Amino acid sequence: MPKELNPNLRPQLPPARIDVGSCGAQALKKAITDKLIEFLGEYTDDVLAEYILVMMAHGKTRDQTMDDLEAFLGPKNGRSFTDWLWENMTTHRRTYEKQAEGDAVAEPAKEAVAKQQTEQETLVEGSKPLPVEETKPSR
Repeated sequence: MPKELNPNLRPQLPPARIDVGSCGAQALKKAITDKLIEFLGEYTDDVLAEYILVMMAHGKTRDQTMDDLEAFLGPKNGRSFTDWLWENMTTHRRTYEKQAEGDAVAEPAKEAVAKQQTEQETLVEGSKPLPVEETKPSR
């Protein structure tokens, strides 16, 4: 039976599409960091969490992710962390796939920016423009 059709096989591709610059990616990174603390104790370095996030954004398979994480966490913990990661990404897929534009999470931020722009425009309309000084190129 082909791998895609066998329901007993675990999915290989990440269960969510991650855009590293999105608010969803930041939520995933926080979850990864919190879990790394459980695995490593006093985890203070952000590099491993960022690395895992980038692996997910680049579509690393489950096996590739497990192999990479075994180098940092050891064979048993690498497998356990990968299992948790896939389960977590499946459960919170909608949250992690949210983008910076046009999603419910970004709406309050967009409203705040729009309000700030309106306030700045109001201030500019009520004041005189600043004189522009001409500068001559230095030779």
